[in-house]
Amino acid sequence: MLNPNRHIRVLLPPEVTEVSSLEGKTYDWPVATVNGERIDLDTAGECGRGKGYKIFAPKLREDWCAALNVVTGEMIGYSFNASEIPFVGIWSNSGQWRGHYCMALEPTTSPTDYLDEAVAQFGEFFSLKPNESRKWRLNVIVGRITGKIEKITPQGKIIQE
Repeated sequence: MLNPNRHIRVLLPPEVTEVSSLEGKTYDWPVATVNGERIDLDTAGECGRGKGYKIFAPKLREDWCAALNVVTGEMIGYSFNASEIPFVGIWSNSGQWRGHYCMALEPTTSPTDYLDEAVAQFGEFFSLKPNESRKWRLNVIVGRITGKIEKITPQGKIIQE
């Protein structure tokens, strides 16, 4: 989890132009209009005091996401195999949940937090038989950069513009 502030930007591959909420609504990415209000979904803590949201990027072809402090250059990024982990969840909480302020990027195997929705609405779910296991790789990259992130390779290398 990250401590959100207005300098942190969520970065997703350029293919992402829409995201969906847990309620099944679709919003433009990175700027959405919700109830007539403009919300910068890519900016941590910008959903308004006492509010929060959980959204999901659609199935990805490019396999990375990141959060970047545009002032300090500090960043955390994730790279993964999109055929194993095809979605990214973004949770932003500005005091809605127990007064806490936090943000999380969640590479995930489903476009929802609920198994029944994954099955019924999306037909997207993974299951394991008894004693079966599943493995995947998730690279976590932490550092400081001086430019913009174009992408993060599956090996965890940051490509800058």
